Amino acid sequence: EPWLIDVTRPGPRCLLEGDLPVWWRPVADAGENFTVFPVDRSWRADFTWEPGQDRQQVPPLSRFEGPNVFVVRQGEAEYAISLNIVPRGIDNNMVLSAWMLEKGCIQQADALLNELKKNPETPQ
Repeated sequence: EPWLIDVTRPGPRCLLEGDLPVWWRPVADAGENFTVFPVDRSWRADFTWEPGQDRQQVPPLSRFEGPNVFVVRQGEAEYAISLNIVPRGIDNNMVLSAWMLEKGCIQQADALLNELKKNPETPQ
């Protein structure tokens, strides 16, 4: 799904304006803890994956506007994820996928293009 935020690797991600992130992991075999905090470390949120759980809705604790850079800590690993806010109103999915690619949200743009392939009737 294009709007899930993969927290298992560093890099840029895209988030629709006004939405809250949904953290996602591609492998959900085991339980696991992870922590998210902004680069200024002004707050911290601890999460726990249950075995079989692959996504978590972020509680409405913060507004996501403009560029946001977070640090994710899983075990001993720590890496940065940047959120690019996608402006509402881009109603052409080909333009939207190009915008996402330009921002470096390659995994998400690929997921959007795969959805378009599966549902060719969806407005381009």
